Amino acid sequence: MDTATIKQAVELRKAHLNLIRYSLDKGHSITVHYGDGDDEVTMSRDFALIKDAAEACDESYILIYDHNKKRIGWAWVIFGNEDNELVSDYSATDYMDKWWDQFEEMYEATE
Repeated sequence: MDTATIKQAVELRKAHLNLIRYSLDKGHSITVHYGDGDDEVTMSRDFALIKDAAEACDESYILIYDHNKKRIGWAWVIFGNEDNELVSDYSATDYMDKWWDQFEEMYEATE
């Protein structure tokens, strides 16, 4: 197994990075803000840019948009929590519930 594959596997155990990858893999766009009304990243599909913005403060909000620019979910990320608890809260939508179910299953299977 090469180093890049290992790094990605480790990243996917972090809830916020799993959500970002899950959403981008489905063709969605992501906005990141810090709760102050200004977007740090707007409707992006760039994993590195989104990751850097989401991790730039102690907490951030990740907003997910579908192909029609309709918001389909959000997550509140608080750093300092355990990897599986970095997403401290999220919207009660089918999309976010499906994301959480696959994340929780993966996380438990890789403990």
